[in-house]
Amino acid sequence: MRRLSHILALTGLVIGGCAVPSRFSSVPGVPSPWPYHRGAIESRGADTTGVFSGKLTMLWQRNLRDKPVGPITLAHGKLFYPSSKRKIKVIDPQTGRIVAQIKTKGPAQAGVVTSDSLIMFGAGPIRNEIVARNMRSGNTRWTSPIKDVSNGSILYEKRLIVGSGDGFLKALDPATGRDLWSVALDGKPVAPPSVSGSLVIQPTDRGNVYAVTADSGRVVFKTKLQAPCQSAAACGELIWIGDVGGTVYALNPSDGKIEWEKSLDGPIWCPAAVAEGRVYVAHSGGRLFALDAATGRDLWSFAAVDVVKSAPLVVGACTIVGTLTGKVWSLRSTDGTIVDSATVTGPVNLSPVTDGKRVYIATDLGRLICFGETDAVNAKTGDTGAVERQSE
Repeated sequence: MRRLSHILALTGLVIGGCAVPSRFSSVPGVPSPWPYHRGAIESRGADTTGVFSGKLTMLWQRNLRDKPVGPITLAHGKLFYPSSKRKIKVIDPQTGRIVAQIKTKGPAQAGVVTSDSLIMFGAGPIRNEIVARNMRSGNTRWTSPIKDVSNGSILYEKRLIVGSGDGFLKALDPATGRDLWSVALDGKPVAPPSVSGSLVIQPTDRGNVYAVTADSGRVVFKTKLQAPCQSAAACGELIWIGDVGGTVYALNPSDGKIEWEKSLDGPIWCPAAVAEGRVYVAHSGGRLFALDAATGRDLWSFAAVDVVKSAPLVVGACTIVGTLTGKVWSLRSTDGTIVDSATVTGPVNLSPVTDGKRVYIATDLGRLICFGETDAVNAKTGDTGAVERQSE
């Protein structure tokens, strides 16, 4: 992964036949703070070591003019934005400047995963394939057919784990694209996979939660929930997941037994965030809940009022949540009190991402916004745009 930072720093990128003349600096060995759809492979959606203050001060806003079709990620000091115009836009997170564009020939709905000098993405539903490109040459290293890839993938134990629309969970060799194993599921894996211990956790749209071994794909358990699952599981001491019927569950990571369940009286379309003994779950009725992670006991709730389909993000001492009306709330994680709020241009459908210092939010109208400390970036390098800000 370190080599990719060198490549991006020292070369003008030539990808998909399109020369990108810009050069930019990147410190070798830059960590990848948010490399997957929910941060780390456990999909907890949290960075409690972050120093983000919770104040929604806009550093820059970029009008990318096309909506994101998959999760945005932050790796090797760059933001990867899979756009509806069949491109992955590589963006400098300090300034919002586009430094490269990767042609995908199909919507990159699985987002981006990087490994050494490779960048991997799923192109569907027209192309129906996973693609790996060599960043040194811009050439395609390998492709592998997959039908209607699910909206997120992970790398674990030298395996690229991804779901397909025809009801399979697959593991590919990231170096060659060779199939390593494939598991037939009862239902479609519309949500991305997660990792609990040594197991890969995959929910389906028929309300089944599978746990399979990463090395062979052997099914360890299958737990049936009351309604379909449209979001990834968050994994830790337990496995936390919600269904579209409005119930959140905590499963035992060894055998899949339901340890507790709680009805929230509203469809759950997004993953939970888990941090410091609390589970944060939002439902489309416009309310965010904080529950005790071990027992499911209510701790607090917050009325965002508008529909929430983007997963909450925990960074530092705050929890960030966006709505389909473009309202963004920053709340104190311990008690749900308002730290700040802002209104952005367009619905917030995807979860925010963070590097611990800044928070990045993409909207369905193609705006990418960076919130953080005012002295962290030169204001002249960003595209200002209009963002309403309100402190409470």
